This record gives sequence, structure tokens and C-alpha cells, in this order.
Amino acid sequence: MRMNVILRVLLLLLIPAAVYGRTVADSLYQELKRASPDTNKVILLNKLCWEYRTSNPARAYEYSYQAIELAGKLQYDRGLANAWNRLGVVYYRQGNYVEATTALLKAISYWDKLSDKRGKAKSLSNLGNVFSEQRNYDKALEYYLKAVELLRETGQQDELSTFYINIGTIYVEQNKLGQARDFFLEALKIARRTGNVSQQAQLLNNLGATLGRMARFEEALDYHRQAISINEKIPDKAELANCYLNIAVVYFEQKNTAEAARNLAEAERYAREIDYKSGLTNIYRLYAKVYEAGGQFENALRFQKKYSALSDSLLSEENSIRITELDARYKSEQQERELEKKQLAMEKLEANDRQMNYYLYAALGGIILLLLIAGLIITAFVQKKNSNFRLAMQKAEIEKKNTELSIKNKDILDSITYSKRIQDAMLPDPESIRVLLPESFVFFRPRDIVSGDFFWMEKWGETTLVAVADCTGHGVPGALMSMVGNNLLSQAANVYGLDRPSAILQRVNKGVQYTLRQRNENGALNDGMDMALLAIRHGEMKATFAGANNPMWLVRRGQLFEYAATKQAIDGQVDEAKKFIDHEIVLEKGDMIYLFTDGFADQFGGPAGKKFKYAPMKQLLTAVAHEPAAEQYHHLRRALEAWQGGLEQVDDILVMGIRIT
Repeated sequence: MRMNVILRVLLLLLIPAAVYGRTVADSLYQELKRASPDTNKVILLNKLCWEYRTSNPARAYEYSYQAIELAGKLQYDRGLANAWNRLGVVYYRQGNYVEATTALLKAISYWDKLSDKRGKAKSLSNLGNVFSEQRNYDKALEYYLKAVELLRETGQQDELSTFYINIGTIYVEQNKLGQARDFFLEALKIARRTGNVSQQAQLLNNLGATLGRMARFEEALDYHRQAISINEKIPDKAELANCYLNIAVVYFEQKNTAEAARNLAEAERYAREIDYKSGLTNIYRLYAKVYEAGGQFENALRFQKKYSALSDSLLSEENSIRITELDARYKSEQQERELEKKQLAMEKLEANDRQMNYYLYAALGGIILLLLIAGLIITAFVQKKNSNFRLAMQKAEIEKKNTELSIKNKDILDSITYSKRIQDAMLPDPESIRVLLPESFVFFRPRDIVSGDFFWMEKWGETTLVAVADCTGHGVPGALMSMVGNNLLSQAANVYGLDRPSAILQRVNKGVQYTLRQRNENGALNDGMDMALLAIRHGEMKATFAGANNPMWLVRRGQLFEYAATKQAIDGQVDEAKKFIDHEIVLEKGDMIYLFTDGFADQFGGPAGKKFKYAPMKQLLTAVAHEPAAEQYHHLRRALEAWQGGLEQVDDILVMGIRIT
């Protein structure tokens, strides 16, 4: 009797959790069958899509596309915005990132049409999730912060928890664990205040993962188990898979491979039920590590192959490029809309000017007619007054045009100045340079406000990658090209995992070919860049150098050694027969390495107004190489200013010096 009572009580406690989602979905389905083909039916279809997004993605797709079709016929823009947004989330959860990006950008276009900041913020946040899964964390953070800014403008602070979750996740990926924990805790307060159970579960899981990485294992397991308890009631199979995966990570860190494997099996079961590809990728990767730690190398190899196959399909180059194209197209369309607004405003202003001129000339004609009727007696006086009046009008018109021209010039200058802020943010910050290369200097002097020269730095394991590049042109065209080059370098290192300079240059060359797509009649690309790229392996006291037209100089005990570059620019012409060449260098303490563009040597000056040239530049650097990096910077600055005199700067100038300590 006692056992029967206990079983009945347990059954009553479990039934609500098991059937809650089905009850809501069934209730919505019954309403849908009775609904007329109007906006209310679109709303029901969108709700059904959301209910099935975690438990049955195939049905979620079906309801979403039905909503899009009906909303399109009804010209119901809000329904279309919601449908595309939710479809984007379903695609994202299935690892179909290109389709997710396409759907979310369509949603954003409808939110813009509706001037709905709250809806646009949600879609921007979802788009940030796509870039986060692609491991483009800087782009993901950009969209999350835009979403936060929009939502704060609406005053709906309670909805900020979703965006705090996303920002915290990026900080975890960037290993800023304290900042990530603070964002998750703040989001958890909001979720508990608003009663958002799903978000509470997600945040408990995120806090557990963060504390696990901080080696606070018992607290981490407690948070994960709280999250599992909530997710089993919702139910959310994707989050259940994530929870068990995170628990497996904690046990793996504690070297308890048996518990790690048991929790991985649970994670895999939930992920397979909903075809959760990105979750399966992480599960396979940890399985391989667990089996390797347990000495089961055959199983480890089997799961490593599964991980590689699924990871390659999710993070393929084609997907990454396609998503980048969609993002660029979205921004381009936004700019076009802004330009159209400005053009309409200018046309309206010109129409007003024409109307004012018409009234002005009509009034002037009336005055002249009245003066003629008044008689010849005052003709001379009237002519003189008319002459003075015309001169005043012409002067006023000229002053007006000058004012308009001044305003336009200021707008252009302000835009370029703001572009410099963006370009400066793209370059390595002084703090990271000091950490990676304590004894170094960067002598950087753009010819215009923005520069076609740029430098790049990346930490890859125990290796520091450093590049100095000179893009075609200077000013705005050069700066645009520099952003392409910087992005391709980061993609080669972070996405393709390359650390050899020659392989990175080859990948950037292919990226330029794909990105620009701009060929002349002979088939050769017009734009590109010269580059010097160095990989310093500090622990081994070795380095590898490869260059595209730009060499590297090394000064050791008062003697300069030059490492030649491959005579080939990075211009998209992928010649498989002509490879970039690596130079292997054994370093010594005190070596001074210089990477540079041609701007310093090509600067005109001196008594005859000629170029500075490379030979005097070698002599200058050899003479000052023994001095501290900061002093070398000032020697270069004083030498350039003395040589240049009153002549204008002809090109962007960039010289980087690195002391091997």
C-alpha cells in the first residue's frame, strides 16, 4: 500500500513536466484548425513554430513557412518579421548557418520597415549567435552590443537578460571569465524577476560552465544539476544536451573519465533526438579526449573522425564566406537607404530654392515695372538701386553656396575621421603589443587621416604572429583594402589554424581573389598588398619569415642581415607553381628585427628633394639598433622630419622594430 501511494505521488509530480509542452502545442493546434486565414492565424503559426523549435524542428520549419506564405498574401509585415526571425532561430539550432543568416536579415529588414527597435534587437542578437557559432567573436559582440543599445532605447530593461547571456558567452570564449560570470548573474536576476524559466535554466548552465573553467568544480556541478531539473520540465532537449556535456567536462577536468563518459552518453542521446549538430560536434570532441585519457585509442580516433567530419561541415569555408557576404550585403543596403534619404532631402531643398528664386524674380519684376511707370525722372536712381540689389543677391547666393560647401566638406571630413577611429580599433592595441613584445616600437604615420598601411598581431599558442602590410593606394581606398587584409589574416590564423607565414600568405592571396572579384580586361587584379609576415617561437628562440615583395632586416651585434621576400604581391593571382618562401631563423638574445613598408624609403626630401632610399635607411637602423626601442622610435621620427623638411608626405609610413628578449 505504501509503495503504491509513493508511486502515484511521483507520477502526479512528473506528469505536468512531461505533458506541459504538448498541452500548449495541442491547444494552439486546436485554435489553428478553427482559425480563419487572417493575421490571427499567422500569429498562431508563429507560436507553434516556437513551441516545436526544440522538440521537433521539422514541424517548426513547416509552421514557419506556412506563416511566411500567409503573411505575405495578407501583406502583414509584423507577422513576416516574426516568422523570419523564428525560422532563423530554428535554422541556427540545426547548424544551418547560411539559411539562418538569410532569414534573420529578412526579419531585420521588416523590423526596420516597422520602426520596431525591440524586434530588431532580438533579430540582431540572434544574428550575433550565428557569428558566435562561426567563432567570429568580434562580429558577434558587435551585434550583441547593437541589440543592447536598441533595447535600452525602448526602456524595456527586463528583456536585457537574453543579450547579457550572449555577451557573457562571448567573454567565456575570450577567457574573460570574471566578466562573463557578472553578466550571467545580472541576467539571472532579471530572469527570476520576470519568471522566465527557460532563461533561468540556460543561465544556471552557463554559470556552471564558467565556474568549471575557473576550477570551482563543486559549484559548477550544482548549477548544472539545477539547470537539468528545470530543462526536464520544460522540456528543452538542446539545453539538456548542453547541461550533460558541461557536467562531462567537469568530470573530465577532475580525471573521472567513467563519469565523464556516462554524462556524454546522456548528452548524445538528447542531441540525436533533435539532430542538434553543433551540440554533437562538442560531444564528439570531448568523447575523443575522454577515450584518449583512458587509453582507448581506437575509440578516441573514431570520435575524433566524427568530430572532424561534422565540424568541417558546420565551419566550412563556403558557409563562412556566404555569411560574410550576407552581412556585407545587409550593411550595403542600409547605406543605400541612408543615401536615398539624403538624396530626397537634397532634392526637396533644391525645389524650395527654385520656388524661392521664382518668387524673388517675380517680386523684382514687379518692382522694376512700378519704377518704369513712375517715370524717367528716377530712371538713373532706379538703375543704380537695381544694380546694388543684384550685387547683394549674388553675394548672398555665393555666401550661401560657400556655407553649403563648407558643411558638406565638414561632413566628409567627419566621416573620414570616424573611419580612422574604426581603423585604429582594428589595429593591435598598445597594451597587447607590450604584453606580447615588451621591447618593441611601431612608427606609424598615415599620409592622410586613414591609411593603406597596417600592422597585425596574433598570439597562436607559444607563437607570436606579426605582419606589416602596404595596400594599394592610401587614404580611404587604401584603408578599405587594409580592412580586407586584416580580416583575411585573422581568418587564416583563427579559422584555418595556420601558423606558417608562407601558408598564411597563400591563404590571404586566395581570399583576396575571392573577395575582390575585380579583374581588368587582361584578367589581372588591380588591387592587392605587399606584406612581411613573421612567426616568433619564443620558447625555441626561432622564427620563420615570409614576405610578399617586402623583406625583413635583422641587426645582430652591429651587422644587418636581409631576408628576401618572394617577388610576388598578394593580388589574388593564385599561381600554384610560384609559392611564397619561408626563411627559418635561429634567434639570439638582443637581436633587433625590422618589418616595414616602402613609405619611409620613398619619402622625398633633403637638399635635392630626392627619395630617402633603402641604403641610408639600413645605415640609420644599424646605427641605432643597440638602443632601447623607445629611443629608436624617436631617432626615426627626427630623421624623417629633418629629411622631409617642408615637403608633403607622399605615402603612408610604417616601420616596426622588435627586440628578441
